[in-house]
Amino acid sequence: MMWEIAFVIFLLALTALAILLIPVVLQLKESLVKVNQTLDTVNKDLPEVLDNLKQVSSTLTTTSVKVESAVSNLTKIEETFNEQIKSRLTSIGSTLGTIISLLNMFSGRKKRK
Repeated sequence: MMWEIAFVIFLLALTALAILLIPVVLQLKESLVKVNQTLDTVNKDLPEVLDNLKQVSSTLTTTSVKVESAVSNLTKIEETFNEQIKSRLTSIGSTLGTIISLLNMFSGRKKRK
């Protein structure tokens, strides 16, 4: 008799647990449906996103190569410009020194030491 009462109590507890788990199972089912919809959307849009990412990456690579080339060209122009300016300033300095020496010589002035 004791086993039968314990078995009935166990069955009542099991029934109560099953009744309490029904809303949890229904909510889990709804959540799984939403997850599946989200995954379908992601799987549908992912190839397009990856293509756009590849295009952006390609564009950035091309742009960086062009910028690197432009910077290299500007560096060469700057170096050439600096060399020409230094050369001309040296030439002008030398010419001015010669002119000043000639003017001093023709005017009769001597260099101060």
